[in-house]
Amino acid sequence: MLQLDESSEGREFVLAPGDQITLDLAENPSTGYRWHLSVEGVAALQLEEDVFEPMGAAVGAMGHRRWRFRADGEGEVQVQLEQRRSWERTAVKTFRFTLRVRKPN
Repeated sequence: MLQLDESSEGREFVLAPGDQITLDLAENPSTGYRWHLSVEGVAALQLEEDVFEPMGAAVGAMGHRRWRFRADGEGEVQVQLEQRRSWERTAVKTFRFTLRVRKPN
């Protein structure tokens, strides 16, 4: 399983069909700022999990959003996330990475 975090920004990764990817980014949804996901490309990337895990028990605590994907088909996928409020168009932060999915030799 490929594990991505903030240090994976802008990078490219090669996977085989069926491989799983997890992405973990800091988030505090109580402020209204959440990550919004978009995926473009020819390879199939299936979202299997999207969860928020608070870092403490306090209401409104900062935490991490974790996504788990599975690569289903060959090709290239560009994944972009924007951290913004749902009613605003301007992101305060963006995160991008590219996946190349191909069968092993």
